[in-house]
Amino acid sequence: NRSFIQRVKELLKQDIVKGGPSITPVPFGDPGNGMWKGYYKRALQGESFVTEAFSADDEQVWGEFAFNPIRDGSLITGVACSGRNITERKQSEERILQWNAELEQRVSDRTRQLMTTNEELETEIMKNHELAAALAERNQDLMGSINYARHIQNALFPVADDIPYFTASACLALPRDIVSGDFVWNYETSTHLLLAVADCTGHGVPGALMSMLGHSLLNQMVVERKLTDPARLLSAMDEVMDQIFTKYTVTDHVNDGMDMAIVVVEKRTGQMHFAGALIPCYLIRDGHLHRLPCSRSPLGGRELPTAKHFSTKQEALRPGDRLVINTDGFQSQFGGPQDRKINGPFLRKLLEQCAALPPTAAVKFLSKEFHAWKGQADQVDDVLVMILDV
Repeated sequence: NRSFIQRVKELLKQDIVKGGPSITPVPFGDPGNGMWKGYYKRALQGESFVTEAFSADDEQVWGEFAFNPIRDGSLITGVACSGRNITERKQSEERILQWNAELEQRVSDRTRQLMTTNEELETEIMKNHELAAALAERNQDLMGSINYARHIQNALFPVADDIPYFTASACLALPRDIVSGDFVWNYETSTHLLLAVADCTGHGVPGALMSMLGHSLLNQMVVERKLTDPARLLSAMDEVMDQIFTKYTVTDHVNDGMDMAIVVVEKRTGQMHFAGALIPCYLIRDGHLHRLPCSRSPLGGRELPTAKHFSTKQEALRPGDRLVINTDGFQSQFGGPQDRKINGPFLRKLLEQCAALPPTAAVKFLSKEFHAWKGQADQVDDVLVMILDV
């Protein structure tokens, strides 16, 4: 029948035609052996099932066989067995199994690689944590040393609100890096009050070291050599600083030096003597600001080919006068709506605006204006503004 012909064609890849060749048998084992007998026995007992078998010859055919009992009423009179060729399906399954095995191997290899990389990363992270901890410890030690250096600076330099001779004084001091290269120095004799404001090269630790040198040289010139004329003081300090820093070779030398303003007041007469090296002095009288000019040469350094000249200016101080001496850090600060420097004219305008305020209140006013201008920008330099009322 057609169903039988179709089954043979599927299983054996052969057509059954009248007068055609005999069907080539495909052995799936001896029908008389125990395996096949077991299948028939199960079917005779009333079980219907499907099983698979592989041919034993060179054809390598997979067959699927369905066993069903033949019933006549309640009696089982025989077994019906049908088969079909499932070789392509089994080959596909085999390829899928092979692909799965290859994929599993790739996943396993990748997993091992990722685990190795992860272990290396964990090791690197651990090293970084150890390095970060070591750096944090060193930074803590360094910051401790710098903070202690700040205490030393504070101990050496005068208390800003207790400058002799003047009725009131205050100082706006804003170090850029904890310790500062800007400093105030004063010394009092029976006849004179001497005060210096200086801005050393650099800021932070280098600037602080230079400030120690400046403090020491001022004591040497005034206390030991008894110099009281501001211009002579500046010239003497410039000479000593040149001697110190010319010990370097030309290639090693940097432009070490400092800007300085020196005020000397005759206590009996109120006569003020002033000389400055790149730092002027502002005299505010009756609400109006007057600028006492300075030399355009710093102390030390090698950048100037011409000889330096410092000159002393004199001014008779009156009760109610105010002196303001500042380094260039305030007016050098960038900020504002156009991200530009504060500049000198704006600073002088601020000084006139706060001229009627006591020095302490004036310092608070200037600090507020400075930080409002700076905003979120970084501070570019040390800031020092000294205010002294006569």
